Amino acid sequence: MACGCFRWIVLFVLSVRCSTSLTMCKSKICADGKTIFLSGVNQAWENYGKDFGNKNFKKAKSRLTSVLSDIHKAGGNSIRIFLHTDASSTPQFTTTGFVTAADSNNNHIDSEMKEYLDEAKKHKIYVFFVLWNFAVFNSVHSKKISGLVTDEKKLRSYIDKALIPIVKGLKGHEALGGYDIANEPEGAILANQYHRNPCFNTKRLKNTGVGWWQKTQRRAPLFSMQQMLRFLNWQAHAIKTHDRTALVTVGAWSQKTVHELTPDSYNYYSDKCLIASGGLLKYRGKLDFYQMHTYTSKRSYDDKSPMEICAATHNLDKPIVIGEFSESGADGRKIEKLFKHAYYGEYAGCWSWHAKGTGKHSDSFTVQKRGLMSISGLSSNKYTTGLTCNLGWISKWIAKIG
Repeated sequence: MACGCFRWIVLFVLSVRCSTSLTMCKSKICADGKTIFLSGVNQAWENYGKDFGNKNFKKAKSRLTSVLSDIHKAGGNSIRIFLHTDASSTPQFTTTGFVTAADSNNNHIDSEMKEYLDEAKKHKIYVFFVLWNFAVFNSVHSKKISGLVTDEKKLRSYIDKALIPIVKGLKGHEALGGYDIANEPEGAILANQYHRNPCFNTKRLKNTGVGWWQKTQRRAPLFSMQQMLRFLNWQAHAIKTHDRTALVTVGAWSQKTVHELTPDSYNYYSDKCLIASGGLLKYRGKLDFYQMHTYTSKRSYDDKSPMEICAATHNLDKPIVIGEFSESGADGRKIEKLFKHAYYGEYAGCWSWHAKGTGKHSDSFTVQKRGLMSISGLSSNKYTTGLTCNLGWISKWIAKIG
């Protein structure tokens, strides 16, 4: 289905040289003061949880660099890559669950990340590092992450001993797009929990699938929405305190925890909810842009999926990036139409899933490059301005020629 939207293409465009950091300007994601569409892919890893830190980067460098090169050649300008994932390799923990360092190599994980950013800069790619992954439950290491979510002192140990050194080490690098605090935190959230504050009330999420960790392992720990939001807020605040220019987001599993268009949805990642969870002293702990992931169920998207409506219809106060999607997880549309939908639907960007090409709903990298190339003349490594969103025959025309 085509989005009922259209984006006017301006005549004047400028190449992105990755010599300037991304910024927010007038509720848009910008580079050098011009609106940019983030066209890219999820890496999301080469060696799960072991691409950075403990001198592991050298093992993955060749493949990771090759992907950066291929994205650039296909016309893309950004990538989303996972860092700690499930804490199986980094950061370093004591036996009681406190973090002592970002890695075992004298906290040199940031030097490996910087080496990756240096390669990204060569290929004009902006990098977004995903700190944690709640989409998959790891029974061996779940206690480490559980401690960070539920214990303020343990979370503070991670922020002080690992996160802040990383942020300081990468600050100012032109290829750093920003930080995605957590991938799909909804996997570990308790649904159907009443709270008088709507920001922490998950009754509305009862039948949405939230809390799927316990489908994987019945005894898997789940956290209250308030605990998870505090976990996100404190880290976002630390990042913004030590690097005001780095963009911050969260990879929401669905639009249901971002917009408020249906009875089973709520914007839990709004400024008010994040600050309410972490306290007024963590006032910087907010997102710069929202992120929604979307896949089909029985080859059909939810009718409020970002692949069914345009960005403006979500009625949100920040830009939206479609952070995960795929042709294999779509409704029959080819990857080219999905990328064009995101672009013409006035989203701030889209990242296909994923370069490694393994697992459910993942496209081969060859397929994903087709998607990147389909909009390369419009957005890849170029700025676009003069945006509008119109209904009617224009969207049908786009769908026909898509």
